[in-house]
Amino acid sequence: MAYRKILELQILAPHSYFSVNQIFELISYFPPDSSAGYLRLQVIISLFSHIVDLENMYLIFDNVLSFDERNELFHRVGIMNVLDPMRPERLYRLDLRRNDHREWVKILVYLATNDPGGVWEEVEYRWGKYDEPVPGWTLPSTWTRADDGGVNGGPRNFGWLQVRYRCQTRVGVATALGARKVMRKRTLAGMKRAVL
Repeated sequence: MAYRKILELQILAPHSYFSVNQIFELISYFPPDSSAGYLRLQVIISLFSHIVDLENMYLIFDNVLSFDERNELFHRVGIMNVLDPMRPERLYRLDLRRNDHREWVKILVYLATNDPGGVWEEVEYRWGKYDEPVPGWTLPSTWTRADDGGVNGGPRNFGWLQVRYRCQTRVGVATALGARKVMRKRTLAGMKRAVL
């Protein structure tokens, strides 16, 4: 029955556009269990190209989806298409072999070095997904340089990075919206869209 409803949505979608709040409402009718075939994700993916306010995807991403569903959405749609650098505060587990994950790491590095309150917490680097974390690992200075494929500049093109990006807001320190706006242009949320 659920698959039939998704099929109906797919048939109707080419003629409709949706806000994130409407997508939020639609996915509430589907089970969150990943063993059910990621039905909620199938709804999001089916309607993704018809979402008019992608900058608000964080509402679904942070408040509705499970960790497994988030990772599956990254895999199917791409992290650069789903997330917005204007709201980077969350925990990430990134596979540096994937180009879009490396690009997101570059955004996080840029924000951490240009956002006055931006900090990396809970940082772990692993050589492989199932390896133990490298003890005492810190952000290499080469990652802040221009990317040359991870040799002398930019993030490595292998390994797994876990990091929680957090913005410490304190008196006299404001979030650098300028740095976030610069990075936003590199993502789908920052692209100009036709007004409907």
